[in-house]
Amino acid sequence: MSFISIISQFLYYRTIPEHEEIKKQLMPKILEQEEKFKNNNIGIENAYTSYSIDKDWCENNSLLTEPSVVKPVVLQTIDEVVNHMKNNDLYPIPPYKEYFISNAWYTRYNTGGSFDYHNHENSQHIIDGQVAHTAFSIIYILNDQNVGNSTVFMNHDRNYLSIYKDIEIDTADYSDIKEGTVIIFPSNFHHKVKRIKIPNRMTVSYNILGVL
Repeated sequence: MSFISIISQFLYYRTIPEHEEIKKQLMPKILEQEEKFKNNNIGIENAYTSYSIDKDWCENNSLLTEPSVVKPVVLQTIDEVVNHMKNNDLYPIPPYKEYFISNAWYTRYNTGGSFDYHNHENSQHIIDGQVAHTAFSIIYILNDQNVGNSTVFMNHDRNYLSIYKDIEIDTADYSDIKEGTVIIFPSNFHHKVKRIKIPNRMTVSYNILGVL
């Protein structure tokens, strides 16, 4: 496990011991649904996704919200990163009392598949009368035979950087970021997926709300 930080942003990653069991559980179900989502490719190239902003996202992606998946991929990852920040005095420490999944989806990439820079935004929601904020996003690398992970993060905070300069973290530079790795980061951290060479890269993603 490692913590990588640049001005005003961070990403934390860990490899989960349960990966092989989760992969066996999810891969057949994802492949069974290919016809349902194969044309859902807005914003991505040579790939498709089960992402939806409709209220039925949970029904369509119920395989991703099973406790056997959520506990190691989401809950334990959030606990680890928050404890890491507290133990190492890394501020600002997230102030949230509870966390909820606001969306979950998977993406399957073919040869040359890519996704240009984007983020998952910050917004407010009301849950049982409590204010919830978009806090984290999570990427779980479910299947990937490529050498070097394809995700690149970019900090373009002009308050601290030259207007002509961006700072990038290319996760391909970290050999322990690979299949079986979970990456967690603030939802407004810009990131992209570089073109892949070997097809069938599959990632599972979550947006996480925090309740104050």
